[in-house]
Amino acid sequence: MKKPLKYFFNIEKLNPKEAFILGSLVILIFAVFAMCGWMAWENMQFLGWF
Repeated sequence: MKKPLKYFFNIEKLNPKEAFILGSLVILIFAVFAMCGWMAWENMQFLGWF
């Protein structure tokens, strides 16, 4: 468990391309979750649950 964690936190050792891909993935995943959450919240308000 320590090895992947160590690799993950050594971001400065990654080359710029890998760092860019990693950052893009994190942002993309966050954006998808945020969009899903916002859509669910809007739907709940629309249905009158909240």
